[in-house]
Amino acid sequence: MELNFAGDESVARDAAFIARIRAQLELAADVELKFAAINREADETRALLYDLILPVVVHGSEFGAADGVYVDEVARAELRFDARGALLQAAIQIQDEKHLHLVKDQIKKLAAQNAIYDASASAIPESEALVEMKKNWIVALDAQNRKRLKRAFMTYHFDRG
Repeated sequence: MELNFAGDESVARDAAFIARIRAQLELAADVELKFAAINREADETRALLYDLILPVVVHGSEFGAADGVYVDEVARAELRFDARGALLQAAIQIQDEKHLHLVKDQIKKLAAQNAIYDASASAIPESEALVEMKKNWIVALDAQNRKRLKRAFMTYHFDRG
């Protein structure tokens, strides 16, 4: 089914229309998709913009126990329609390419420090055991059974002054 858009914002927010956009962009069901804006151009074309949260998998032996974890990246979907409402172009662009690079660098540093405990195939140890092992981060499975990197525990310091 061909995707058409006449410019009505209520249609752009409609769940059935968003489902058709998901199909057009070949998005997984777990990708968050939120209406952002409609831009009307001088040549009567329209750009329909959506914000996305994409789960991106990080692979490589340099990530140690975090090899295969998912991180969330912000992206923008842009669908361009002509004056008659026919789809001209659809594209997804990561909003901050540098962010993913920085996240990967941080995970590599944690792996190099051996600070990550892989609990994706086992139970998460007690905090005391993690402190003893000097594992401040754990890899655990999320609701979709994907590996996620999380802080193992939080430390609070109170000023008793």
